[in-house]
Amino acid sequence: MPHKLQFVLRQHTPIIHFQPEQSGATLRASELKPKLDRFILKKIGEGSLEQGKAKAKAKDWLIGKGEHLALDYK
Repeated sequence: MPHKLQFVLRQHTPIIHFQPEQSGATLRASELKPKLDRFILKKIGEGSLEQGKAKAKAKDWLIGKGEHLALDYK
């Protein structure tokens, strides 16, 4: 006797690339954060990503020991 089990799945985090016309659609932080970090570091470094990273590392603004190009927003 075969059994059948049905589920309804709903996405909890809308992806704006696929649902731009849906109200409440947002970008995921994982899509936005790396680009925002690079933008901020370039602004801090006055156009230079390396200078921005050095300044952020000196102020302890990077995640971990500064080995990643990611700002710690906490």
